[in-house]
Amino acid sequence: MTMDGLKVTRGQPDGSTKMAETDWDNKYSPISVRKFVRLDTPTKTGSGTVFPAARSGHRCVADNGSLYVYGGYNPDFEENNGTVNMYYPLFRELWRYSFSSNAWTKLSTGGNFPTELASMSVLLHGKNLVVFGGTGVPFGDTNSNRISVCNLERKEWCEVSTSGELPQAIYGQAMVTCNGFLYVFGGTTGFEYNSDLHRLHLKDCVWEKLEAHKPPSGRYRHEVAYDDSRLYVLGGGTSWVCYSFDQMVT
Repeated sequence: MTMDGLKVTRGQPDGSTKMAETDWDNKYSPISVRKFVRLDTPTKTGSGTVFPAARSGHRCVADNGSLYVYGGYNPDFEENNGTVNMYYPLFRELWRYSFSSNAWTKLSTGGNFPTELASMSVLLHGKNLVVFGGTGVPFGDTNSNRISVCNLERKEWCEVSTSGELPQAIYGQAMVTCNGFLYVFGGTTGFEYNSDLHRLHLKDCVWEKLEAHKPPSGRYRHEVAYDDSRLYVLGGGTSWVCYSFDQMVT
């Protein structure tokens, strides 16, 4: 199976139309650029909680119609629904917030749902939620270097078979797609911090380790961005230092 083979046609996973985007824009049109606003979303129904519990280490991605929240960690037993959550203190779940209906839905998915649910990398590739790496609990004891994909139309997970120079099993790395490749930079095993740069060819799913000239210091919990010609590394750090934004590594 190839990553290109996982592509699906355009449209909203929740079945919404372009009108949903227009409704969202109209509803929040008075909000100026560069201004945060707290959205009022439903919190309770007769059947109980209908929104994600408090958490950290999760990931969020969005398309034109929905916001997706994947995984996460919360050591508070009550907040984590520990009495019914067999994966406590992790959340083995995927939520969707609909911009058009202003409502949260916990998605029921099939297939091989990953178990490394904290500090992974997540992005959208077409209608597919792509997950790389991450850690279980205790942090650093059970890390991943696998690519897992959830097709948001079929709500089905699968693991993508890859070859080549695979990254270490890590967490806290950053990931981005550019020009037919998926790039992964940095991360930690829980004991060492790296500045490795790998890329996965999305057509044949072969990993390649790139040798960068004067790579930045090893780090995790940073972000990366691209402008079609360069990758930018922003922030991040280790257990004892954080890297500032006065210089962006390219």
